[in-house]
Amino acid sequence: MRLRPLRQPQWEVTDLKEVAPTPIYYDSEADELQIFSVAPREVTGTYMFDGISSKTFKYSDALTHSRTKLMEEISKDGYNFLLMEGWSITTMRKSKVERIEVRYHAQPAVARGWQRPRTPPYLQLLESH
Repeated sequence: MRLRPLRQPQWEVTDLKEVAPTPIYYDSEADELQIFSVAPREVTGTYMFDGISSKTFKYSDALTHSRTKLMEEISKDGYNFLLMEGWSITTMRKSKVERIEVRYHAQPAVARGWQRPRTPPYLQLLESH
């Protein structure tokens, strides 16, 4: 007798917001900040937030947290600055459970000098959430 696995509901994508990698460093900052080296390739961090309620969850907090985690990861390789940044946030649902997936893309670099605090680019896209 063959037993077939029970059909599990699949994750359904309910929303997607995306920002293509955008330059963060401009020549006007050259007096305050110097770029010494750039990573040979872009890095991507994927961060999941499970069991959340989209009514009370702040997407901007998830995006800022993901950027902070990516900065921690690249600092292990000696990088301390992001030249280009981009992100995508995918909202998914399975039955009554919700999941947020944040993918943060960046081009790491080593910089010296004053670095002003930065937030993820185009964070205002998430004001409705």
